[in-house]
Amino acid sequence: MFTKRLFCGLFSLILGVILCSCGQNTGTDSAIEVKAIEDPSVAMKEVTQDSYDGTVTFRLQIPENWSIHMGDDGQILIYPETASEESDCLRLAPKDFSGVVTGLKDESIYQSLFSGDVVPYEDSIKKTFAQQMELENKLESAGSVLDYLELLAPDTNISYNEENLPDLQFAYTQYSGQSNPVIKAQYTYEDEGKHTKNEYFRKDFSYFLHAEKETIEDLSVDTLAVFILNSITME
Repeated sequence: MFTKRLFCGLFSLILGVILCSCGQNTGTDSAIEVKAIEDPSVAMKEVTQDSYDGTVTFRLQIPENWSIHMGDDGQILIYPETASEESDCLRLAPKDFSGVVTGLKDESIYQSLFSGDVVPYEDSIKKTFAQQMELENKLESAGSVLDYLELLAPDTNISYNEENLPDLQFAYTQYSGQSNPVIKAQYTYEDEGKHTKNEYFRKDFSYFLHAEKETIEDLSVDTLAVFILNSITME
């Protein structure tokens, strides 16, 4: 017989997928800051990495003393060899892995960022948090196998009341100067402490990078993420 304890690990994995990505919106500033893409102040090397299903090989630049490998959840992890915690990783994932829960992860949500329209993206993040709250409520009240199986099919049409969500603060930066523009979308929220999520999108690319820290081993995550994302080609 299934129990709530047996499903805790599964539920945690689901929430991790939902929030990778991903309130009151009083702190949102829709203005997108513009910066130039900078070269990292560290020696770089070229590496290759196959996608999770082996259909694509990525070729990209990472710091010389960093490593790359495929994680168990299908994300590509990029991290210093001396990394001591998961938050020291940059993660490369398909765009439909992010916190967007609307329909089939409409590409227009990301493309809108490059035209200066941040509303679709912010709405998708808010729906992510609303979906998480719904899943937590279902877990608490689940009493049968069927109840738990519902956790695998969350409501993609979920509505939300901003008063019930965390206070989300958004900020955006567009980087240009090499072959492809990159936009960083950052959102912060309070949940037993302050949390920051940084997501980096390249206009012509179906994958994105995300990170939790501003610096890793004294290196700017922004500079690294934007440079690495811009260097990626697929074979």
